Amino acid sequence: MGPEPPSFLDQKRMDDTLRAKLRHDLFHATGVEPTAEELDIAVRREFAQLSQRLRRLSGGSMPDLPGPAPVPSSAFSQAERTRLDSNELKDAEAALTYAKTHRVASLLDAVRWYHLNCGSMEHAPLLPQCVDEFLSQKRAEGRANMTIFGYQSKLDRFATAFAGKRPTDVSPSEILRFIALAPHQTTRRDWWQTLSVFYRWCVGQNYTLADPLPKAMLRPRKIGGAGLVLTPGEARQLLHWAKQTDQIGFWALSLFAGLRTEEIRRLQAEPERWSIIRIKEGIIELPESLAKTDARKIHIMPVLNSWLEWVRDRNLPIFPPNHYGKCRRLRQAVMAERCDPMTDQHRKAHPNVPPPIWGFNVGRRSFITYKLALAASSYAEIAREAGNSETIIRTHYDRGASRDDAVEFFSLSVRRV
Repeated sequence: MGPEPPSFLDQKRMDDTLRAKLRHDLFHATGVEPTAEELDIAVRREFAQLSQRLRRLSGGSMPDLPGPAPVPSSAFSQAERTRLDSNELKDAEAALTYAKTHRVASLLDAVRWYHLNCGSMEHAPLLPQCVDEFLSQKRAEGRANMTIFGYQSKLDRFATAFAGKRPTDVSPSEILRFIALAPHQTTRRDWWQTLSVFYRWCVGQNYTLADPLPKAMLRPRKIGGAGLVLTPGEARQLLHWAKQTDQIGFWALSLFAGLRTEEIRRLQAEPERWSIIRIKEGIIELPESLAKTDARKIHIMPVLNSWLEWVRDRNLPIFPPNHYGKCRRLRQAVMAERCDPMTDQHRKAHPNVPPPIWGFNVGRRSFITYKLALAASSYAEIAREAGNSETIIRTHYDRGASRDDAVEFFSLSVRRV
């Protein structure tokens, strides 16, 4: 593990040990104790000279350079009492801070470290190329396709917004303004997390010194989800409304297999989807290419078997066109009594933020909740079928449903709706 990168401090907070060394050199060269102002100028000049020399080096290993030379008092003319330019000052502050933090005795070592990293940043690819590298590495690491898609959908937009810049060129204030464009706090939190993962990768590639997200803004707080679980009566009503439409396949797989929306969408795109949904064998064998996490097998319960045969016999899709608009209307029709009060409450608390679609994952959440309430159920088994960890299942899905409600829920076959 290499040393941590320095922070850029105000130039007045110079390192006491290194200033004492220069004071010693100046005293022996002139025989006169330097004033604080003269010493400050000496420190700045030393770093300015080293900075200029190091900037001229290109390629290969950096050769040893001589240490600081004594500076006579006559050298301090009024013209030299000017501040460094912004680049020289940043070099001086960064190297001095590094020396103070890591007890580096040599001014040259401190400046060399900074320029070694600074050179990598100056020659880093532009953001679009960095995003391509990041995504390629994540694919090589075997990250799930859905995870890669989530990274790409956000980072491509970020790279387009700052296409002419390198990672280190985007300031925290620019990142803040970019994230603030998202209308909802949950979306802003997702943006913050994705960009933080990307910038931590950039730090590892020496494309930037540090993750700027904590400086840009604190991570947005997580808004507690509504956590809606359909009652057996609501599930019956929803299935009754969807039974004669092209939405029934989606709701059957969501309610009685716990598949995620994106997994059902990808399954619809498979030309041989009925070789994955094997009704006769009673198994849905979801490959890794379609799953959010790892490949998994899902047992087809009798209630799901009846609905799958209904969908297959009528050649219905499992992810219909305009799915999201249809689901919005159907959820509101079935769950209006619970959704409307929450929507009103949201509008009062956040008048400028569009209200979320309550209960978006209500089918999957209902499946896991009622499956936990069945006799002889186990967290480990349900976690494997749902594609989550046991911790997630315990934390977010165990709502203490009664066994009677679970039995009624899983009895909602085609004939009973």
